[in-house]
Amino acid sequence: MILLFIFFLVFIFAIDFIQIANIIFLIIYTKQVLKNKGKIQFSGKLSTRFLFFLYITWITLTTVIYSLITNTIDTRNLTQYFFNFQYIILIIGFNYNIKFFEKWVLNFSVLITFLFISLIYYYNIPFAALRDSEMLISVIPGYPNTLAIPLLFALWLAFKQNKTIWLKFFLIIGLIFTGSRGGLLGIIFIVLYFLIKNNSKSKYFLLFFSILLISLFSILANFLLQNDLILTQLTRSYDREDIFRTTMAYFTKNPIFGYGGNTIGQLQDIKINYSPSIIWDHTHNWVFEILIRYGLVGLVLFLAFIISIIKNISDFDKKYIFIIFLILALFQNFIRDFVFIFFLSYLANSSNDIRIIKNGDKS
Repeated sequence: MILLFIFFLVFIFAIDFIQIANIIFLIIYTKQVLKNKGKIQFSGKLSTRFLFFLYITWITLTTVIYSLITNTIDTRNLTQYFFNFQYIILIIGFNYNIKFFEKWVLNFSVLITFLFISLIYYYNIPFAALRDSEMLISVIPGYPNTLAIPLLFALWLAFKQNKTIWLKFFLIIGLIFTGSRGGLLGIIFIVLYFLIKNNSKSKYFLLFFSILLISLFSILANFLLQNDLILTQLTRSYDREDIFRTTMAYFTKNPIFGYGGNTIGQLQDIKINYSPSIIWDHTHNWVFEILIRYGLVGLVLFLAFIISIIKNISDFDKKYIFIIFLILALFQNFIRDFVFIFFLSYLANSSNDIRIIKNGDKS
């Protein structure tokens, strides 16, 4: 129970203060380990743990080498280094009531969506201006992009648990209003998956499904063509192209070892053969982020670690949404967000060699 409460406290703090979220997690996790007399419960295979060990060993090596070469090390370098240790919750865990956790996620998402939509209605914010609304950004946790993650997770739970159509519709409306491209893609991936899964044996399903897709596409296309600003926001790619070119320019200068945990926003003093339009804080893509920070070897080790986790997930529904979340993280750097990783931990561990309580709450 305490752990669940802490998780939602972390969610509130994690949006703009990811360091605080990690500190809270480390304190609570340490307390949990001490409570269990130092015993750590692992899930998955030994090979997965070994891959995580290799990844941590490599990033330690690259961080030390880069610091020695540049003769610099600061608090941010160390923070980025310790960030990587939070991925251990993908292969180890602590006791919590899974049913209670799922209920909290659904209720919390409904509450946030209700608040979100109420503010839009009360302040009469035009749909085209939602994404850049300073008021919404200051009031709603994680608006617009990070907010999509718990809402998508709740939408997946609603479909998996056969919740009412009204709850699903309410969450979908909330996701659409975030204006997040990841959120919109997530809706499509989740809805299509469960439609096909639950109706694939019906002889009329293919016809109905085709008509539905054509109708929805026509309505959406007509709406976007009449709203140039929204169409521009959803289809713009110049920013991602600029980030990609910047990332590749830095990567080619140090492809193997990376930059000791630093990302593109911290490398302005290094001359490259490309001039970005602005100074980007990070790559907005978890693959590029690891590639720049820890080089090609670091990326290969992390990918092997993640693939090993996916192979260990026995519940196909959870395996599917785990992969979808990783795809969405290619558009936004969710992989370094504690809440995102906590959801991945749930998906990775709650269907396997489990130490998660299914009924009673003993945490």
